[in-house]
Amino acid sequence: MAAPRIHTIVSHVSHGAFFIPLVTLLMMVSCGRTARRAPSAPAIGGECTVAQVPAAIADTLRIALQHAVDISQAPVPNHYSDRLLYRQLYETLIRVDCTGRVTPSLAQAWRRKDGGRRWSFTLRSDARFWDGTPVTAALVVDSWRETGSAELHGLNPDSLFVDGGRVLEVVFARPLQSVPSLFAATEMAVIRRTTGVAWPVGTGPYQISRYDAGRVVVEPAADRRGGKPTLEFQAVRGRDPRDVIDDRYDLVITSDARSLDYAAAKPDRDLVALPWDASYVFAAARAGGTREQTADVRLGLPVEMREELARDAVRIDARASTPPSWWDQLADCHIKPAEHQVASERPQQGSARIAFESADAVARGLAERIVALAGAAGGRELLQQLGVERELAESVASGMTRLQAVALSKEDYGRELLSGNSMAYVLPLQRLSMAPCRSASDLVARASWMVPSGSTEGGATVLQLGRVVVPLVDTRRHAVVYRGSMGLAVDWDAVPILLVP
Repeated sequence: MAAPRIHTIVSHVSHGAFFIPLVTLLMMVSCGRTARRAPSAPAIGGECTVAQVPAAIADTLRIALQHAVDISQAPVPNHYSDRLLYRQLYETLIRVDCTGRVTPSLAQAWRRKDGGRRWSFTLRSDARFWDGTPVTAALVVDSWRETGSAELHGLNPDSLFVDGGRVLEVVFARPLQSVPSLFAATEMAVIRRTTGVAWPVGTGPYQISRYDAGRVVVEPAADRRGGKPTLEFQAVRGRDPRDVIDDRYDLVITSDARSLDYAAAKPDRDLVALPWDASYVFAAARAGGTREQTADVRLGLPVEMREELARDAVRIDARASTPPSWWDQLADCHIKPAEHQVASERPQQGSARIAFESADAVARGLAERIVALAGAAGGRELLQQLGVERELAESVASGMTRLQAVALSKEDYGRELLSGNSMAYVLPLQRLSMAPCRSASDLVARASWMVPSGSTEGGATVLQLGRVVVPLVDTRRHAVVYRGSMGLAVDWDAVPILLVP
């Protein structure tokens, strides 16, 4: 078997988003298989294309999803599987690729006005919903209001203006010098709800033909068939990824190390390392209220310690957490303080705990490793670098307070994270966000103690959040692709776009 070629992309997300570091991707090499001949496809280039469209393509491509999806909630995603599916079905005004380059989607052009406070978008003249209905600026606004995306991103009715059929103008509280990247966010995709149809109608190149919670079959939209295959998305949650790979799926996305080793030995599979998309962070809750640090201890772990955690505590592809991330971009945010706290069981006197969700093996490994390091030489300084108040850090390091890593069910973890009764939490955050202020507000809604009641909006709130979240490691997924089955490109959030004729 010929060795796969190495394709390297240097990626950075600009326009208010974030840097995606250097990613090495393995190019897929075509090989023969039973297929029908596809029509000629235009050449696809760019740093984010990791596999060209093959010359021949099967009638049906099968894609494995790690979670079942509730398509009725589209386009607002709950997990990565939603993002992967929705990206093939629903379109946003603009697209942002893995380099931060903004390209047209539903909007063919945009213009900055009033020094950047007002932005005007002109829709494509040929934009249509699957049922043939023309996409108008008014329908775009209706979509955002129905899905709650407008309110979610602070776009109230006074922010959105329709100028004729195809021009939409958006007014922002502060001037923006570059096109607002939030219009590429998954939840900002445009949909219509139609009586008698169980799923939202979109404008993308594929439309849904059959759907249940475990299986979604999509076919080329009526005006875009031209030899495109049918796509079958199948939920495989709970199955060993190695069995899924053997089950002849054309695309499997996984971070399981054993499965990646297994796939690498398959002569008809190729591996693609996707960009780093998740950061695991340590969040200290019981830190004495003021979270004051001694002058000789700097918040945040040195890179050598983060590299050690990535190497020794994590069993998937990981690296030392590398800035910037969205929580580094909160200077202009006004985060609403928490309005309530939820009571939860407090640890016993003389004990402290680092809580994590039991199903998350990465969080478990990190929490258990930090507990071990806290009891060793330098443990007090380590805990202070993680944001734990000095008195508690000294008590844990001396053995006066017993520190435990505690696994909680998803429901119990949610309640515990909201209450802040544990000493600290290990949790994953999506590294990249097109709307950092929105992401910060969502995090505070999950962990009410991060911005206590009575806090003022603005700088003090931002500093409070910044002193709670301490990055540990970044992780990424890999795509296992049946060789020569499809082309792939990578978007800003490490979600692949399927490229077919």
